[in-house]
Amino acid sequence: MRKFLRKVFVILDNIVRKLGKWELIPNTRLEYFYLSKHRYKGKDKILEDGSIIKKGDEVIEMHVNNSKMEELGSRLKEIFKALDEELRLLAIALEENEKYKNVKGLWARTVLYPITEKRGFETQEIKGTYMFGFLKIWDNLIKYAFEQKEGKIKLRDPKEIWISKTGLIKINLKN
Repeated sequence: MRKFLRKVFVILDNIVRKLGKWELIPNTRLEYFYLSKHRYKGKDKILEDGSIIKKGDEVIEMHVNNSKMEELGSRLKEIFKALDEELRLLAIALEENEKYKNVKGLWARTVLYPITEKRGFETQEIKGTYMFGFLKIWDNLIKYAFEQKEGKIKLRDPKEIWISKTGLIKINLKN
């Protein structure tokens, strides 16, 4: 069952990636995350560092490349190492690439928020019961399909993660 689900999710990822024109983080060798730049459409969002994301601001939505993440499995140390490398490259791109000069923040909806919280992202509840319900099923199915351990998996409620552009750059380029 898991192998079948993996194949389905890889096919769906490829379709959605092409339709959504998702791009990899510039200069990545790992290819673990896709970026989708768009205009924010929600209510004003005040982040913990005081940054304000307003309707119409440019934001980047981050998406996990499920077919690549499978390579990491459940090895937490490797996941953190890969995330650190990808976020450092993303911070460099946000600081140096003209394409990202107007980006105000980055966000995603995920069940992996405990990992991103340790890297400076703030976690927020998802507004809207339909979206929350869909994502709870979807994200946990993905987690089940790509989980390396056999047996039961711990189900989580999905949450939104946010970080400002300046916060991401500050955290990942401080050295």
